[in-house]
Amino acid sequence: MSKLIEDWTSSFHCNEKLVSWKMANTLEEMLPTQVHEIILLFIGTDRSTGDSFGPLTGTILSSKPINHLNVYGTLKDPIHARNLDSYIEYINTEHANPFIIAIDAALGKSDQVKTVKISDGGLEPGAAFNKQLPCIGDINIKGFVNTGGFLQLAVLQSTRLYDIMEMAETLAQSFTLLDLRLSKK
Repeated sequence: MSKLIEDWTSSFHCNEKLVSWKMANTLEEMLPTQVHEIILLFIGTDRSTGDSFGPLTGTILSSKPINHLNVYGTLKDPIHARNLDSYIEYINTEHANPFIIAIDAALGKSDQVKTVKISDGGLEPGAAFNKQLPCIGDINIKGFVNTGGFLQLAVLQSTRLYDIMEMAETLAQSFTLLDLRLSKK
């Protein structure tokens, strides 16, 4: 779970009409004109339903034919607090001047549940639980999976898997559309 560092933000509810198309438009507008490699860094764990939003999205996207996006973080190989530093080091070694889009789950207000927020700048994974992890990303995407406040860990553990699946499939479709658009450039 992450705390947002916001300059520019757009929010999308997963049940909106054409939401995947709208998110792909926003992401395309936010990309720099000259970018060598785009990294999608899906943060979270497969051990908590609510916090599986990132790796579940990465898993769905990994099964699709993408050409211009590099996927890191799946249910099989999740990126979480214990290995985030090593993944960042690996990405910076293997990719020349990467543009990183960091994706993570978040808890919010009740009207934010099932909303995806795309913001300019990095995110701080684990900040909601006072974990000291590095800020990562040129763009960050937060999936609001449940309400925050009291007993946040228990809330994450009891989040409905159906909601997470729906959100993950929607975001994966957005990245698939973005990849198709990048192929045409």
